[in-house]
Amino acid sequence: MSIKTVLESFKMEDYNNIENINLINIFIEKYKIIEEEDNKVPIFTSTHKYSVYKSRKKEYKKKKVLWKKLEHENNIQKIESNIRSNLNKMNDDVYNDILDDLKKNLFESNNICIFDFFLNLLYDKVIYDKKFQRKYLDLLDELSNNNMLYNNYVKIYNEDGKYYWNIINNEKRYGPYENKKDAKITVRNKLNLNKLFLNVLKKEFKKRYDYIDEMEKKEDDDDKYKLKRKYIGVFEILAILYNYNKINTDLIIVVIGRLLEFNNLEYDIECLHIITQNISINKISKDKLMNIKNKFEKVKISKLSSRIKYLSYDISDLFENI
Repeated sequence: MSIKTVLESFKMEDYNNIENINLINIFIEKYKIIEEEDNKVPIFTSTHKYSVYKSRKKEYKKKKVLWKKLEHENNIQKIESNIRSNLNKMNDDVYNDILDDLKKNLFESNNICIFDFFLNLLYDKVIYDKKFQRKYLDLLDELSNNNMLYNNYVKIYNEDGKYYWNIINNEKRYGPYENKKDAKITVRNKLNLNKLFLNVLKKEFKKRYDYIDEMEKKEDDDDKYKLKRKYIGVFEILAILYNYNKINTDLIIVVIGRLLEFNNLEYDIECLHIITQNISINKISKDKLMNIKNKFEKVKISKLSSRIKYLSYDISDLFENI
């Protein structure tokens, strides 16, 4: 008799009769058998092939541990949080304190991904917080010039009388070098924060038309503003860096040349206006300025919107005074 049959035979209307009592005893005996069977180790687990089954419970416990965040990952998140907090405090009065704290933050890790986090966050700060654009870039410059910082992220070693280096947790190695000093110089050039920041600018420069397309689809004014800052901000930064002598004239000429292709006429003129009105134009040779002027004069200003017309007049006036 199965448990199901026992339960179906039980008479609720006369639960105290002798038949019901017998059924209860049968049920208890059946249930004990089920409990005993549940506690038995399956026969197939005694073979070597299925021996892994025996340790499944232990393995499960181990796997649960794998879901926990590793200690070094928590440390990176802590450092990232501190960097974000320090950049959010930007103010003339606390600039030096922020600089000192950022140095500590960047020295707390030897994971190069911190550089990417810092530079991308810094870029956002520069484009959205115009009041302190130059302060943020000053921070970058001072940190970039801290040579001791880079040694924290690499391993320099001697092999067969030659020196090599690699980024920690990265197998790619650089070298050989005749001495350790040459290896350190290369490390500083390769990991230089100013140079790495230029890579961020290059990436954003290439995405400018994507931001414009996305902006034109937005209806919310705040969303439009954020996207506009993204495509305009990179040119404001380039102008500041050029005036700081952090980028050379050749790069600025390339940037201006790309804008003069006018793939998106009005937006390119707006960005060209930002560059030309904010750089020390006299640093560019006269023949190159004349070349820029000749290309710009091909624009049919009469077909432009009113705002862009005025920007175009500013650019034309600048070239007239060459």
